[in-house]
Amino acid sequence: MRIDVVHRAAPDVILLDIRRLEMDSYEVAGVIRSDPDLTQIRIIGISLFASPEDGAKAMPAGFVGCIEEPVNSGQFAHSVTAFVKGHTGPV
Repeated sequence: MRIDVVHRAAPDVILLDIRRLEMDSYEVAGVIRSDPDLTQIRIIGISLFASPEDGAKAMPAGFVGCIEEPVNSGQFAHSVTAFVKGHTGPV
């Protein structure tokens, strides 16, 4: 993971695929959360196969919530907005 890119971009939100192949998404979230300069970033998981287990692992790893794919565009925008405004957990 290129943490330097995250530092340069300074995003408010990162949408992270839960089922990444290159690096475990929970590990990615942990790297971001371990950097004091990046703790304000809201990490939202996206998962085609969202399960209660995904949610149970995502929150302690530093995600603010998960969105299940396929997504309805209106619901997706609502969910992302809720997470950016500080909501955590299911939306």
